[in-house]
Amino acid sequence: MVRSAKFRFSRLFKRRKAQVETLGESAEKGIERHFFARLSHIIGIRRFMFSWILLLLLLAGGVVIQTRGLSRFYQSLQPGVGGIFTEGIVGSFSNANPIYATSAVDASVARLVFSGLMKYDNQNRLVPDLAEKLDANPEGNQYTVRLRENILWHDGTPLTAADVVFTYQTIQKPDARSPLLPNWRKVEISAKDSRTIIFTLPHGLASFPHSLTNGIVPKHVLENIPVSDLRAAQFNTVNPIGSGPFKWEGVQVSGGDPESREEQIGMTVNNNYYKDSPKIERFVIRAFRSEQRLAEAFDKGEVSAAAGLETAPERLEKSNTAREYSIPLTGQVMIFLKNSDEILRDEKVRSALTQATNQDELIQALDYPVLYSRGPLLNGHVGYDKDLVQQKYNFEAAMQQLDNAGWKVGVDGIRSKKNQQLTVELFTQADTQYSQLAQTIKAQWQKIGVLVTVTEEQDTKLQSTIAAHSYDALLYGITVGPDPDVYAYWHSSQADPRSASRLNLAEYKSKTADAALEAGRSRVASSLRKTKYQPFLKAWRKDAPAIALYQPRFLYVTNNRIFGFEPTTLNSSTDRYANVENWAVRQDRVNIY
Repeated sequence: MVRSAKFRFSRLFKRRKAQVETLGESAEKGIERHFFARLSHIIGIRRFMFSWILLLLLLAGGVVIQTRGLSRFYQSLQPGVGGIFTEGIVGSFSNANPIYATSAVDASVARLVFSGLMKYDNQNRLVPDLAEKLDANPEGNQYTVRLRENILWHDGTPLTAADVVFTYQTIQKPDARSPLLPNWRKVEISAKDSRTIIFTLPHGLASFPHSLTNGIVPKHVLENIPVSDLRAAQFNTVNPIGSGPFKWEGVQVSGGDPESREEQIGMTVNNNYYKDSPKIERFVIRAFRSEQRLAEAFDKGEVSAAAGLETAPERLEKSNTAREYSIPLTGQVMIFLKNSDEILRDEKVRSALTQATNQDELIQALDYPVLYSRGPLLNGHVGYDKDLVQQKYNFEAAMQQLDNAGWKVGVDGIRSKKNQQLTVELFTQADTQYSQLAQTIKAQWQKIGVLVTVTEEQDTKLQSTIAAHSYDALLYGITVGPDPDVYAYWHSSQADPRSASRLNLAEYKSKTADAALEAGRSRVASSLRKTKYQPFLKAWRKDAPAIALYQPRFLYVTNNRIFGFEPTTLNSSTDRYANVENWAVRQDRVNIY
């Protein structure tokens, strides 16, 4: 039976094998007859085939071109998410803690990593940031801040009123050595609940909300560090934890000597930011030791933008994509005439110098546009009055003023009185802009018989000169801000060597001006403040303690367009980040239907 089964299987196998061979032969004959035998016919129809292939290619290309051409009707280029932005700044990095950060680099890093209760928007208006709202009592001596809900530190811990109280009470401690201390003396800070902070002042102060723009620091991270050690804490440079739009990533140092040393501070997007998360994925700040090195890096495309250069780099003239932003600052470049000086204490001399200063000539000498400044308040300040500004340029009137004051012109063209020459030593910063201005001022004043000596000093030495008020006249720029409270610059108490800042650089003293400055800053209502400042403006015009020239500018240059960057006026250079979360450096096509 087994042999019979094997026999049947063998017959079946042979039969199937024969069928496969027959099918193979049939397939070979079919391929030979229907394909290979007809290949020779292709030569005859090649033009026909190529025409069809070409037509198909043209149709496909037309569809692509038409789709791209019509895309503008249903798609648009919109700022997209992602990308790395590298910003170059002249200076060095030393401290990201906002209660210490003062240099251009430190302040920029602090502004990106930390948030304040208030901030300025890109229209230079003071608006809430961490705060949800701010209320003042009618007397202007108590301010209540209500925080937003669900604010988180970068480590995920909730930010509360306790952090705000901790920040300002730390600033108030002398051992903390914060440069913000003068603004916070005698201010009481308390938390009503986890989201409400109350600031109580010793007297009404309308400008107080502008003091709430500094960054808030985390209590849970810093409270156990002795106040005297806080300035040198690792938190400031190794792992600062803030609540701002970007989180600290790290710092990289390069260069073997002080001149070539550079720092790169990397920050990544804070996805838990209480506003919309930033569009830029990574923000890098590079600190350069010189303007020349920064300009070179910009020209080579090593940085996306350069902040605070004195003059525009060469690339701006050669590139179609590079952009220049010349942004007015709410500050003033002025000539401060030291009213206590033996010669300049004479009001007639100061008035003559004011009228001998051709403001138009000075501003035209600059290679960029600026806004004129004509008095102690800026155009746009509450209380500004175009009819109460400094005396205009009038050469003949200046000559007459000095004649009436008894200063007579000698054979050498220099005026003298009682064997004393009319001399003024003008101090300024040693840079191209101020040097040119100082020389022009010297030429203008010498035309009316004043012997002028110009002394240019590097910034460090000039700061010592300013602190000691060791000058006759000073060509210098000051920060004013959007509020008309200029008490620090013109109240007689601020000329006293014992004052905290001694910012009354002209050493101007006027009882009328003092009373008006005190009244103007203590009123909250704008209409009342305007009225209170009138006597100050009248006294300032008559006394001529200084000569206002123009509002300085902040130069910002970019290698490509930054979408969302549209500032109008800045109070400080870091206010350029007012809406940094909306900046974008790349574009995506988006369907609009």
